[in-house]
Amino acid sequence: MQELQTSLQIGPPRFAPRTPTLRRLAPPHRDDVLALNAVIVADPVFGRFNHPIHPMILHDCLSGERGFALGAFQGDRLVGYRLCYLPDSPEDLDDNVAYREWSLPLEAVKEAVRFAGVAVSPEHRRRGLAGAMTRAAVETATGVRRRWAITSCHPDNHVSETNLRRAGFVVVRTTARTDPQARQLWRRPLAPDPQSTTNTTFPKFSRS
Repeated sequence: MQELQTSLQIGPPRFAPRTPTLRRLAPPHRDDVLALNAVIVADPVFGRFNHPIHPMILHDCLSGERGFALGAFQGDRLVGYRLCYLPDSPEDLDDNVAYREWSLPLEAVKEAVRFAGVAVSPEHRRRGLAGAMTRAAVETATGVRRRWAITSCHPDNHVSETNLRRAGFVVVRTTARTDPQARQLWRRPLAPDPQSTTNTTFPKFSRS
């Protein structure tokens, strides 16, 4: 995958003394990612929408072995991350969500990129950072030669819903909100389907 070094044009200048930069994460960033994840999980508002990162997923994303991770930095400090991994079998996906529920055939599991998690530090919210990382991840994912991006979020997580729609995702299934594992399942193509007659326009992440 190509090296990613992007300046994020987000938020009014008076709130952003230094513009965050977006970079690929690597194994040395593991502790920073876990620390930020712990903050988000403990958050009184957003904590119910987030969970501790699975160690295997974090390893695969940071190492680049089966995925990639993007991080937003304010100087040297990690203020946001987006994790994406490459499933090789149905067992690599969410234990509570069968692969077919993304309306994709089981044999297509190796054609998908799973957008596994996104987080932004509390003081950097509401500046478009999560959306910018998601769009950058879509652009990065188009280079791994997989056809679909898939993800899920809680039905009440309206911030994630907005960001996913703006990045070209569509809802394929919503479970009952009374279900303890309630979620919306989303997907979007990473390349035009050769059998489709629809001209799909993919959002691009602007570089400065």
